[in-house]
Amino acid sequence: MSELGITTGEGESEVTIPYTISNAMAAKNEKSKLVISSAGSSYELPVSVVDGTRIAADLGVTSAELNLVVSMEKVNNETTGGLLSYAVDFKVKVQAPNGESADVTHLGYPVKRSIVTDLELDAASTVGVRVNEDGTVTPVPTYIDGDSTADLFFSSNSAYTLISHSKTFADIDNRGYWGEEFIEKLASKMIVNGKTDEKFSPSIAITRGEFAAVLARGLGLVAEDPNSDEFTDVSTKQGANKNGEIAAVVEAGIVQGYGNGQFGPYDEISRNEAAIMISRAMDFIGSDDIELNEAKKVADFADYRYISEAARPHVERVYQAEYLEGFPEDNTYRSQGDTSRAQTAKILYNFLNSIKFIN
Repeated sequence: MSELGITTGEGESEVTIPYTISNAMAAKNEKSKLVISSAGSSYELPVSVVDGTRIAADLGVTSAELNLVVSMEKVNNETTGGLLSYAVDFKVKVQAPNGESADVTHLGYPVKRSIVTDLELDAASTVGVRVNEDGTVTPVPTYIDGDSTADLFFSSNSAYTLISHSKTFADIDNRGYWGEEFIEKLASKMIVNGKTDEKFSPSIAITRGEFAAVLARGLGLVAEDPNSDEFTDVSTKQGANKNGEIAAVVEAGIVQGYGNGQFGPYDEISRNEAAIMISRAMDFIGSDDIELNEAKKVADFADYRYISEAARPHVERVYQAEYLEGFPEDNTYRSQGDTSRAQTAKILYNFLNSIKFIN
């Protein structure tokens, strides 16, 4: 992977880069990045997320005439409670010679942004959030790199800041429950929610809609069209999909419907389905740096013959990545069994931690 590092001038928060440079980088390696740094913040922009050809046509120019303008500006922080840093407004626009421009807001991939603070950040409770226009916040995956740097991952441009947030539930806290650590870490990062404010209900089976929602939040994905009508049984009025989370993971190619116009958001998700979705998420993020224990094989499970042929490579992959395990009491996988909310927390935490989206 090739990178081009650019640092803004002293006191400046914006850089201008000829689109021909990013286009040449993309032609050589589609995974190339522009890494822009500016006092206390940085932005890693994959060159593939900017469609200069389409934007040039919209602006009535050629792509060779375009410039990329990337800015990281400190802004007033209107959020309240638990603030750990200033807010930084990350913006990308594509500009024509006549001054006309197009904002690049939806990136389709969770882009890395970093904020450096003067504080020592707690990895368990520090959460990056997108500051919305109405003053509310949307949590984003956050990895604390060292003592004072927070890496934030999200698929749209906006203003971001850091807050402190810790969460546990009465039905898992200090009871020696095996899933407590995973649930608390994800809940503190605002990736998973309880069934109520006090209860997580770890043993309840998770649904396809709920699994899609936690994947979307865990990967920092937002839909280009949250109100997509691709599925007749999906609506943003549904609790797990109020922000279009299902559309976000469908757009990313991580999740599919049943092929009959339905998604089945209230259907319980099987362990096969969960493994397939996580495997596709690995492909979407890029799995080159994920360590696999290739000594582990799907045939290790006593009931592996009941795992469908289509699911086997996905099950084996997430098993090799050590995101998902079998049941030790009888060494079975139980492919058609449901996936509990606690099991989901463990699978998702192991995945996100391995790709450094959370600590």
